[in-house]
Amino acid sequence: MKTAATLGLRYLLARGRRSLFTTLAVAIGVTLTFGLNSIAPSLQTVFERNLLSAAGKIDLTIAGDVGQAFAEKVADEVARVAGVAAVSPE
Repeated sequence: MKTAATLGLRYLLARGRRSLFTTLAVAIGVTLTFGLNSIAPSLQTVFERNLLSAAGKIDLTIAGDVGQAFAEKVADEVARVAGVAAVSPE
């Protein structure tokens, strides 16, 4: 075990920059993977809504400040407006 630790330490000291850049590359890759996986569902939702509105199936979209779904109470209030055919609080 001592031999492996000694070899590892000698390698790090001899090739310090290479080890640093390799560690940074792995850290950046992990960060990008988690970041893109957290953004992807939001982008898909926005894309689907834009696609449906472009296809003429949605005439009006009401959105909040944070992009979250509205409460059922708000959906019921919108449904009571004259001329509204369907409401989806998603």
